[in-house]
Amino acid sequence: MATKGDISGLDELIFGGEPLIPLVDSFSRRRKTGIVQSNVEGGLTRQRKKFYNQPYLADVTYRLETEQAQDFIKLFFERNEGKRFVAHLRADRPILEPYVVQVVSDWNDSYASAVDGDLVVTLEIVSVRNTALDDYLFVMYQALGSDFYDYNLGLKYIVEAMPEE
Repeated sequence: MATKGDISGLDELIFGGEPLIPLVDSFSRRRKTGIVQSNVEGGLTRQRKKFYNQPYLADVTYRLETEQAQDFIKLFFERNEGKRFVAHLRADRPILEPYVVQVVSDWNDSYASAVDGDLVVTLEIVSVRNTALDDYLFVMYQALGSDFYDYNLGLKYIVEAMPEE
């Protein structure tokens, strides 16, 4: 799960019982504090990352195929203007998950016809990356590569077959 803390008070971008999933473009991490660097005689340059769990910025496009979807998204964004909400997308992992986001741009809509249209916004995406999980995944990807998926699937079957107490 890509969210952390209590999100019960946040609206979720759901239309017709299903999440609206955007096309994500120009994805970047905002580095508020950047990389701190020091040059000390007699050694390599030291760098220290200070931007872990900083928000991401992404331009996203919502494909709206019906007039009702177009009306809903306008109502949703007007209702949540300046507020955080929950949206489903692929942000800091290539897995579709719910993230806490906030629109940080004007929303530009373009409708080719009354039937379908696009809405483009810039989202600030709150990342909840876990350094311990990332360290584990790094080692497993080094060892197993793409076979890591099959390894996890095998573990899932073993865990599900275990008796509950």
